[in-house]
This record gives sequence, structure tokens and C-alpha cells, in this order.
Amino acid sequence: MVIVAASTIRPGDAPWINDEPLLMQMAIRQNATPSRFLKIAFPFTPAAYGLKGTRGARYGPVPVWLDQIFLAFTRNPVLMLAIRAGLVTAITGISLFWLCRTMRFSPWLAVVVMLSPWLFFYARQLWDNSLGIPISALMLAAYADFLSSRWAWSVRLAVFCAMLLVLTHFMAIPIVVAIGVHLAVVEFRSLWRFKWSIAVIIVVILGISRPYWNYLYHNYHHSIPGGTSPSLGWFFPLLGAHHLSAAGLQDIFGATWPDPMPRILSIAVAITTLAYLASWVGMLLTIPSVWRVARQSERASTDDQVYSVVWIAVIFQCLLYGPLHVYEGAHYFNAAWICFAAFAFRTVKAAPKWCAPILAVYAAAQILIVATIAVTISRDCGMRSPNYGTALSNQIAAVRQMERYSADSPRQIDVPEWSEHPRTPAVLEILLPPPPGARPRGNLVIRFRDAFPGDAGIVVTNH
Repeated sequence: MVIVAASTIRPGDAPWINDEPLLMQMAIRQNATPSRFLKIAFPFTPAAYGLKGTRGARYGPVPVWLDQIFLAFTRNPVLMLAIRAGLVTAITGISLFWLCRTMRFSPWLAVVVMLSPWLFFYARQLWDNSLGIPISALMLAAYADFLSSRWAWSVRLAVFCAMLLVLTHFMAIPIVVAIGVHLAVVEFRSLWRFKWSIAVIIVVILGISRPYWNYLYHNYHHSIPGGTSPSLGWFFPLLGAHHLSAAGLQDIFGATWPDPMPRILSIAVAITTLAYLASWVGMLLTIPSVWRVARQSERASTDDQVYSVVWIAVIFQCLLYGPLHVYEGAHYFNAAWICFAAFAFRTVKAAPKWCAPILAVYAAAQILIVATIAVTISRDCGMRSPNYGTALSNQIAAVRQMERYSADSPRQIDVPEWSEHPRTPAVLEILLPPPPGARPRGNLVIRFRDAFPGDAGIVVTNH
């Protein structure tokens, strides 16, 4: 509960740049477009698709649907962020506890994983890809519970999550395929037993998302960037413990660690990279589990079955990312990260008791990193980096300043994230329109405040 509450503190410190405004713009447009379904008139139309990826493919509409639901209750993006952060963090935490209980791991492992800066900051975004983190965790936890308890609602929940993942981002395909293959091959009798309820879930979601599949069929396009490595994608998935560490945060938050503790923070990051070692050791320790499932699946334990699923997911991820040359970007781990959490849990379970202090030091390092970055973002009104930018609350304040003047006031924008992505402020102006009445005409300059090094705050002046 403490971690969930912490995720909702100062939600206005979250990023708001390019993709988030575009998703919201799509949701605003669809909510204002009437439609008819089964001879019933609706004042809105469910979005047909989501964002277009950097490689040309168009992703599913689930993230836009979520924004459409938010807009039905509020047009305040900060409140949306607070609600989403709380929900995402709660679902992720509950899923981890559920998985630990099913596989007889210490529940403290779930707490330690929830301290990850990647999980913390991805939860605080109105983005599409980050939804893969809670949904994939819930899917694996539900499927593990089904393998253990044979409870019908667990497998139904796993199938429902799988459908949502496919309609969120293509990077979820490997883990969805893994559970589908295991269910169809190893658990065929169970699949047949619950065939009607599973079929209803699939048919209903396919029916709701029919416009997306129709669009994808006629407009699918995917390209491989030139100059990329033909081999790195095959090995990139093996770094799936990335989200259990603090590695690569500087790609998001800036090139250097914030003062006054760059050396201490670098040491803390190095400590958190033990998660990679734990996951790799766990992969080796679980090879016998895969072998037992392959030889005698009916006699294999729940743990063996779960590890066979996550191994299949990793293999499929290598087979997908290799030919497509996918090896850049932390967000490509947002669906498979839970597999490597399971591998790391296996290592910790097998470790001798004298290793417990190492886990405590690891947790302390994660807390230090999260707290330092959160305080720095709050102080600097965001980050002067292209992948984070000025905090949402400060951008809202700047938009409010602009709205004191008439719409025809000239604007000189000296903030790259606004000049390169004009919809970033434009969508905020749609969400938060000015009060009625006459406003004076000004000559506005929008620039960084530059009150101190690293200051990402935006100010609006009238010249």
C-alpha cells in the first residue's frame, strides 16, 4: 500500500511529450464522434487503433480506450495520471504477490521488485507501451494460479489479459504466444474443458476490436531501419532483467546523474545490476523444469509448468526480435520483464541464507535511486532530456499563462519539445480551455526558465 500511495504523489511531475498528447488527442476526437451499434446511438466511437510505431506498424486501441474512459469523468490530465499510477502499481504489486504465493516464494521478493525505478516511472505515464507491465504480470500470475488450483476464472483472466496485451503493443506477442502454446499443447484437456467461456472472451474482444483488425489487414506496414545490426536482436531479450535494475535510466532522465551524489548513485546502479546475474542463474536452474515438462508434462509440478512458459516466451522473443533487428529501447522489455522476475525469484529461493543481506542492499540501492530521481524531477520541473522533458504540471502552468492572452497573440516558442511537437501544448489547451471573456493581445515568448543548471521549467513572458 505504501508503494501504491507513493506512485500517486506529485503526479504532475510525469512526462507529457509527443506520444501522450497524441493518444489523448485521439481519445478526444473519438469521444466527440457519434456512432451507432446494434441500432443504438452512442455519443462516442471506440478508437479503431492506437499509435503508429517507429517501424511503421500501427498498434492496438486499448491505450486510447483507457483515455476515452478517463475523459468521460475528467479532463484533468494530472488526475488521470494519479488514477492510472495507482491502478498500474496496484495491479503490478498484486500480481507479483499472487505469483509469489502460487510458487511459494517469499512475499518480500514482490516488495523488492516493486522498488524498481523502471516500474515506478513507467507507472506514472499516460503512454501505451507501459501498460504491458501490469497486464503481463497479471496474465502470468493468473495462469500460474490456474496451473496450481485449476480454477476456471484464473485461466479466463489469463486469456482476457492476453487479448488486451495483443491490442496494446506487438512486443507482447512472445509472452502471449508462450501461454497460448502451453495451453494448447500441454493443457489441451483444460482448454477443451473451458472452451466455451474462453471462446466467448476471445469472440467478444475480437468483435469489439474488429475495426482494428480490419485496418491492420489492409494497412499493415513494417520496416527495418537501415544500419541496424543483424545479430544483436537475437541476444537482446536475454537482458530482460533490465526492469529489475536501474540500468539505462540516463537514457530517459539525462546523460549525467544529478548532483550531489553522482558517484554514490553509480555504485547503487552497479549493485542493482545483480538482477541480471540472478535472472541468468535462474534460467540455468530452470532448464531441468523445461525438460521435465517436455518428457512427462502430466507429472510436472506447477513451478515446472510456469518455467516452461517463461522459457517459451524468451525463445519466441529471440525469434521475433532477431529478424526484426529489435535491440534498442527499454520499452521492449515491458511485457517480458515478468519472465525474468520469475527467473530471479528462483535464484533467490535457491541461494543460501547468508545471501539475504545482499537482497537488503539491493533494495536500499533501488530506494536511493528512485528517491533521488523523484526529488530531482520535482526540483527541476522535469528533465532536460528528449525522452522525458518538462513535467506535465509545469507545462499546464505555462499553458495557463498563455491563455491569459488572446488566441491570436504571436508566440515565439524556444522550447524544443513544444516547437518539434506542437500537439504537446495544443492538446493541453483543448483539455484545459481558457475561461470565457475578452483577453488582451500579447507578444508571447515561451522559453526555459534557466534559473539553475538543469532547470526544465517553462515560463511565458509578454514582450
